[in-house]
Amino acid sequence: MEKDKYIQELLRKYIRNECSQKELQEIINFFQKKDSISQFPNLEEVMEMMPEKAEMDDRTTDRLFETILSVSKERDFKPQNSYWGKKKFYKYAAVAAIFIAFLCLNFFYDLPISFTKVNSDVNIPESLITLQLEDGSVKILEEGEQLVLVDEQGNFLGSQDKNQLVYKPKRQTEEVKFNTLRVPYGKRFEIELSDGTHVHLNSGTSFRYPVQFIPGKIREVYLSGEAFFDVAKDTEHPFIVNSENLNIKVLGTRFNVASYKEDSRADIVLVEGSVGMYPDGENLQSEHSLMLVPGTKGSFNKSELSLTKKKVITSVYTSWIKGELVFRNMTFKNILKKLERHYNIEIDNRNEILENETFNANFGNEPIEKVMEYLKTMYGIKYSIKNDKIIIE
Repeated sequence: MEKDKYIQELLRKYIRNECSQKELQEIINFFQKKDSISQFPNLEEVMEMMPEKAEMDDRTTDRLFETILSVSKERDFKPQNSYWGKKKFYKYAAVAAIFIAFLCLNFFYDLPISFTKVNSDVNIPESLITLQLEDGSVKILEEGEQLVLVDEQGNFLGSQDKNQLVYKPKRQTEEVKFNTLRVPYGKRFEIELSDGTHVHLNSGTSFRYPVQFIPGKIREVYLSGEAFFDVAKDTEHPFIVNSENLNIKVLGTRFNVASYKEDSRADIVLVEGSVGMYPDGENLQSEHSLMLVPGTKGSFNKSELSLTKKKVITSVYTSWIKGELVFRNMTFKNILKKLERHYNIEIDNRNEILENETFNANFGNEPIEKVMEYLKTMYGIKYSIKNDKIIIE
């Protein structure tokens, strides 16, 4: 391998876990230009690039080795390199061999392995999807990306495939560790939890969940924003969604939760199964609890801590999963909130008379300009767009 000084320096930074996401991608791009795996650096060449202190203890080496094996098995990759036949590496050679293995995976599958962390005190743009780990470090998730997800010790947790995270930890732990996924306005994301529960996250949502559910304990997650849950059935481990003084308890069901901090109420729409709702400090046996059947919406008044329910057309409340917007007898004020979240745009309503009027409308994946033109044509709403801001007169 040619001694490219810049790439050599990036390799040293990678070994020391100091690479930025951009620098890691540069390394991957460099080796992906090779015509065959025979042009990859061998063990001795990589070792020459490494600083003398680039060593790992046995425990860390074993964990990373198992991570590579897990990734290889998932991708049906069978490396022929003789290094793989030996479990016990010399500490100094271990880093090099593991690094070569990562390069092999990336060469064949274009699969970035993301160890890069962003400090939690770094100012991250609100427009980015982020994943906060148990130790407080933050990863930036790019839409359309594919990567392997590991914890701070190098244990395999799962993977990202485009706009979805899938958790499949290889080791059962006794300690509950949480990750937090934040989805900004204008974007949506999906996640499959370790028990198989599938969650769609809407714009402006924060979702905190265990990396792995622990046998014998309830499955508990925390939501701020909106999400659609398809909960894996497990009668021995109830599933509970906590959302600002409200608890939603299920065993296996499909339902939508809309609970943004700025909203005065939280709405739960049940599509399938059964759901119990109750405020903090109460339980399902309390007189303050509420049970839902399919086709009903339960509402929680955040200021009064009261619960009510009524029959609804569930598709109106779940259309956002397909990128659609459906409004039925909705106040103009609430419509504007949904438009701001969906399109990540600021709307200044200077017509207070309109705020409490109700409207009906259906939108697919139209741009915001077409939505506003529809409102203008159908309801005579006057507006202008200035500096990416909509002003309603």
